[in-house]
Amino acid sequence: MPVATRLTASQTVTVEDHTPPTITCVPNKTVECTSAWSFDPPTATDACGNVSITISTPVTNFTGHCGNTFDATRTWRATDPAATRLTAAKP
Repeated sequence: MPVATRLTASQTVTVEDHTPPTITCVPNKTVECTSAWSFDPPTATDACGNVSITISTPVTNFTGHCGNTFDATRTWRATDPAATRLTAAKP
C-alpha cells in the first residue's frame, strides 16, 4: 500500500509604511497691524492611517520691519502611525 506524502509551503508578507504623510498649508496672508489674526492650520493625510499635526517651530521676525510690524512663521509637523514625518512652514 502506498504511503501518503504531504508537502507544504508558506509565505509571509510584511506590510510596512515608509511613505511620509502629505501636509498642505493654506496660502500666506497679510493683515493690518491693528487686526486680530491667527495662523490657519494645515491639513494632512496618510495612506496608512491617521495623522497627527503638531507645531514644531514658531518664529517671529522683527528685523527689517518698523513700528509694530513683523512677520511670523509657524512650522507644522505631520506624523503618521509609523512615525514617518513631513514638515511644512507657513509664514
